[in-house]
Amino acid sequence: GFFERAEKVRNELKSMKSYPIEHSFVSIPFSFYSAMIFYARYRSTKKKRYLRMGRKAKKLIHKEDLYDNPNATPLLRILNIEELSRKTSNTKDLQRACNLAIRTQKEEGMHHLEALA
Repeated sequence: GFFERAEKVRNELKSMKSYPIEHSFVSIPFSFYSAMIFYARYRSTKKKRYLRMGRKAKKLIHKEDLYDNPNATPLLRILNIEELSRKTSNTKDLQRACNLAIRTQKEEGMHHLEALA
């Protein structure tokens, strides 16, 4: 499916030697979209390795958020919704998390992510 192809593209990008992604300005968005791909792959396959890989990508964004990187907070809010949706079925908690993510996207000027939240 789509997320399987997305994972293949992600792996190809990560393996490029000419442009290391880990230590560049694209590492945060790359980690965000990697986490979203892994969470989607986990939902479709139920393989724990995708959940672990998604959490690892989220951890990198969380670390950047601790360093007060303004680009990390809006992305982290969306990933928190993904984690919360796995853990709870309480719609009020999910709605609060979604509202917080949307408000954060709006405050940070990341209107292209509001729909994703």
